[in-house]
Amino acid sequence: MSNRREQLKPKVRQVKRVLNKIIRYLDQQWISPRKGFYLDATVLTLLSKSLALARSTVCLVQNGFHEEAFASSRTLLELALNLRYITNGANPELRAKRYVHFVAKIKMEFGARAIEQLSWTQKTLRETAASYKEFQVLKRKYPKQGWLQASRKHAKGIWTMAMEPDRFERIAVVDGKGKPVLNKRGKPKMKPFTWEFDYRIIYFWTSQFVHVTVDSLDNHAATPDKTFKVYNPQAGTPVRNADIGTTALFNTVVTMHKILIAAFRSIGHEFPKELSEPLEACVKSLMA
Repeated sequence: MSNRREQLKPKVRQVKRVLNKIIRYLDQQWISPRKGFYLDATVLTLLSKSLALARSTVCLVQNGFHEEAFASSRTLLELALNLRYITNGANPELRAKRYVHFVAKIKMEFGARAIEQLSWTQKTLRETAASYKEFQVLKRKYPKQGWLQASRKHAKGIWTMAMEPDRFERIAVVDGKGKPVLNKRGKPKMKPFTWEFDYRIIYFWTSQFVHVTVDSLDNHAATPDKTFKVYNPQAGTPVRNADIGTTALFNTVVTMHKILIAAFRSIGHEFPKELSEPLEACVKSLMA
């Protein structure tokens, strides 16, 4: 077993302990979504999915698939951005409803492609697709391939979710030297927090591994100076990105912390210290 995997073992165990603690806590709360509310059900569903993604990322790191774990951490970030946008709205219930109703666009789009590529007929689609008539009406709300699009002229996406000013969190305004800008009273000026860093750095970087751009292939590169061998992530010596497994774990813990803050806030529960403190300690440990 490589030294790199041995060094990661304590970090993997720590992240697994924190994730298991979160799951036990949530399961012991007996939380139920309010009947007739899209927001509660959406938030809790995304919370469950986020923990599955986090655990699968840790599993990949544990077994030596660090680059694949890094790609997986982007999916978790994208979930967090969706959750943040839904819960950050002036009317979160409306955004949650729009998020859920997007299933109509997905199903009807797949039906159209089945007709085009799989020799289905419109009749077959009508007879086999559940809620066909309802979906036909709902899909008109989504002129493009995303649940955020409000019209054909105003496209929105991940950037929109990341850059929307936060309704709850505020940070100090700083000058070009990184020093706080003071107001007339001598106190730091404040502005709404955004997820610009998450989008411009983390999302961009992890996207290279999701989309398998050439920048993500160093460890697999075939070169004329050596006989080709399939790269073994469990035993091979990486060309670069030696710490990318740790970075994948770091992304996972930081993103889960943000997801939990948004989730607890949206359902009217205080984010408990018994979860926040171990998460914060884990982040600091991974940065060391």
